[in-house]
Amino acid sequence: MILRKFLHYIEVIIILTVFWVVINEKITFIQVVSGTVLSFIAILYTEKYLLKQDYKKLYIFSLRNFIKYLAYLFVQIYISGFTAIYRMLTHKINVGIIEYESGLDNDFLLCILANSITLTPGTVTVDKNGKKLKVLCLNCPEDGQNLLQQSIKVKFENRLKGEN
Repeated sequence: MILRKFLHYIEVIIILTVFWVVINEKITFIQVVSGTVLSFIAILYTEKYLLKQDYKKLYIFSLRNFIKYLAYLFVQIYISGFTAIYRMLTHKINVGIIEYESGLDNDFLLCILANSITLTPGTVTVDKNGKKLKVLCLNCPEDGQNLLQQSIKVKFENRLKGEN
């Protein structure tokens, strides 16, 4: 029974174990084993006491999509960083706040979207109300917010849905 449950959650356990190893800044056998055990215990505890439904049904995000999204986010962070530095040095800054209404139905994916926006330099998610996000932008478009909204949708939201 426990082995079957362990295999059911193997993707989540791998992600949490990698996170554990990164936080501890060591890749040793003991770190990997302790991360795996603690990940499994955390999943069992949260599923039993905190979540109202099965863990995998609540957090629909495959390991393959997670790795692809993480790699893409990493690239976007660097691109946005260089763009933000250029804009600050050339004084081409137009600060503003836009509202973005997401098409994501899953609250977990919406949280990842909001955090991804904040992680990229030049944008910060200021508020979340349902599916609406308020985003503070270093380079807010003059003609409105359609360009930035489309950029968020194409760059992040579609990838979170697994469409790109």
